[in-house]
Amino acid sequence: MKKSLLALAVLGAFAGAASAQSSVTVYGIVDLGFSSADSGANQNGRTNGISSGGQSASRIGFKGTEDLGNGLKANFQLESTIQADTGAAFGAPAATSAPAAGPNIGANNGAGGFNRFATVGLSGAFGAVNLGRQTSAIKDAYDQIDPFGDGGAIGAISNVFFNGALNGDYGRISNSVKYTSNSYAGFKANVAYGFGETAGSTSANSNYGLGLGYANGPLNVQFAYHNQDRSNAAFVQQAKNKLTF
Repeated sequence: MKKSLLALAVLGAFAGAASAQSSVTVYGIVDLGFSSADSGANQNGRTNGISSGGQSASRIGFKGTEDLGNGLKANFQLESTIQADTGAAFGAPAATSAPAAGPNIGANNGAGGFNRFATVGLSGAFGAVNLGRQTSAIKDAYDQIDPFGDGGAIGAISNVFFNGALNGDYGRISNSVKYTSNSYAGFKANVAYGFGETAGSTSANSNYGLGLGYANGPLNVQFAYHNQDRSNAAFVQQAKNKLTF
């Protein structure tokens, strides 16, 4: 009964935010450019064309906030990738060579629709709690110091430190709950957990991570830890990544 009441409370908060038109913001990025590439992998030679997301992923998003009183707010965010060069919307992340890894391991879950963000939550003096598909704690950390926002064809920080293992949609987790504190004199912390939703196992395909940062004036120091359990019938792998700046 308690679980049902909590779900109803969160859904009610989402409905309230969605109905308040004045609190909803539509935003996005359209990144298009001419590209000419010859990596040597294509025996037919150079490829020329118009490409989307050369520096930042093209996207469209909707977010809103509803004031519930006494400093408490209900929030939602929906954000999707757009392939601006073809006009295709709500595109799933690009296929990778990595094995399938369960329902909440970044790009491998084949998320379409609002693949970048799909969250609802509450915020106030305690910080913020959000449920749904969202960025992991470790992505929040390196996004703080990556001037290119970990996107596009430019060498992103995740490519340098993780060989691309946590870039783009790999830095997002589905079926998750994340707590983010408010900033206290520059200090900020967050913790996230992604449920694997695997019958008979609470750990299979789950994620968890935590982050702690200090950003004040010219000083920006970030620490984060993230653990991914990649388990299914054909593939079992533990991936642990630690990042310190």
